[in-house]
Amino acid sequence: MCLDRVIDRYQREVDHYNEQFGKWERIKRFELTPEVWSIDNEQLTPTLKLKRRNIKARYQDLYDKIYGPKI
Repeated sequence: MCLDRVIDRYQREVDHYNEQFGKWERIKRFELTPEVWSIDNEQLTPTLKLKRRNIKARYQDLYDKIYGPKI
């Protein structure tokens, strides 16, 4: 129940800001991850940049849900 409220809140924010973007720039789908990304869980570098390869590997199921399975 609480998760639904969080998702609804983020959806409202996305909808609000999407109004300012062209159709091709808008966020169409999103997923929230269950953990905070940090240096300790190897999702961020020491300079707080995203470790995209690690994030994609860890959340491959979410990538597939958003973009479809890799062929």
